[in-house]
Amino acid sequence: MEEKENQQIHPIEAATNTFLHSVRDIEAAVRVFMPISYKILKARWEKTVEILNESLENIESDESEVRTSAQVAFDQQYTRLERLKNTKLPYHLEKSLFIGLFSAYDAYIGELLKAIFEKRPDLLKKISKSIDLSSVVAALDLEQLKNEALEEYIEDFRRDGYAKQFDCLEKFFDLQLTKFSNYPRFIEASQRRHLFTHCSGQVSQQYIECCKTAGYESDDFPPERGKILELGPSYFYSVCDVLFEVGVKLSHTLWRKQFPDELKQADKALSDTIFELLKNEKWHRAIILGEFAYSQKKHFDKERAKIVTANYCIALKFGDRQREAERILENTDWSDSMPDFKIAKAVLMDDYKEAARLMEIIGKESELISEESYLTWPLFRQFRSSSDFRETYEKIYGYSFVAEAKKEVERTKEEKPEHNLPAEAEQDDRDND
Repeated sequence: MEEKENQQIHPIEAATNTFLHSVRDIEAAVRVFMPISYKILKARWEKTVEILNESLENIESDESEVRTSAQVAFDQQYTRLERLKNTKLPYHLEKSLFIGLFSAYDAYIGELLKAIFEKRPDLLKKISKSIDLSSVVAALDLEQLKNEALEEYIEDFRRDGYAKQFDCLEKFFDLQLTKFSNYPRFIEASQRRHLFTHCSGQVSQQYIECCKTAGYESDDFPPERGKILELGPSYFYSVCDVLFEVGVKLSHTLWRKQFPDELKQADKALSDTIFELLKNEKWHRAIILGEFAYSQKKHFDKERAKIVTANYCIALKFGDRQREAERILENTDWSDSMPDFKIAKAVLMDDYKEAARLMEIIGKESELISEESYLTWPLFRQFRSSSDFRETYEKIYGYSFVAEAKKEVERTKEEKPEHNLPAEAEQDDRDND
């Protein structure tokens, strides 16, 4: 469920959202471009072999021009074949994207710290940082000195390994940050990034020791020193999941700790993130973050707690954990809730008759639910196809749900964004191997 409220985006939320979109972009790049890279290489190999075979047929021709042309083609394509034989284009593409994930994380952690220190400048007193006399003399005012000290602190912080970063954050902010199940996987992935950046993926003793210290375990761990580690789609996507989780949990843990008076905004930002995952049917991530939101000791008010509960149960239901969702719904007191929440329970419990009755009570629009909600909310994804829903929808709005859905599609198509390739990026038919 989504709350209808507009507020200026919080700097912590902005830093987090930028990072999460980067993770999703890189994940999409792997899904789209990795298969394309293999297809391109396969097509080029086949084409090169075809031209080579043609040139071999003509290379002993009695006609001088044909023979010369065939020899030139043979020389060109044989060189190209050697290049194609040795290329590791998919490997380098995958490795670069993997390293890019952690580059995005490094940028995020810096922006997160800036956001916290800018809103709580008193924390600067806890930074043990000496400043050169030359910097003091050159500074225009005290504010500039503070900014320079903060920039240097963040840069020094980024140079540390991620395990040390988390240790520093725990001590600085006096809270637990590493007590989540995927922390060891986060450290392993970051150490693997280090191997691909500096050692061509070759296992080092440092990799093994850091993973052991973090409590990392797997069937093939520890690997032999010197072994070349691989990535692959399954591993890559799992790391995207972990980074997504780390980014959200770290931001919201620090946000709630440092700014307890901003609980309303923090609650809404977390719910919005989960809602986007539900809309995109990312059930696994929505379950992890839904559980995190549901387990918070404090929410802004009962309404927010109900939204958190509903969204978590949506993730569980469509993430093939229906019984868990039902248990939470049954153990939650909905008696004093407005119809907007009661309809959520009815839909999630597959009580479509009750849900249709509540639709009529809600009418055309309520505090949380509007006509657009019926069109787009993941809560109603199965309910929309039922006769109970469609008959009640038409009774409320005076036209059919299908007709309105078609209109909405047409409106969306008219708002199609432009994806024009920049002129300098256009390619011609020449080979650049």
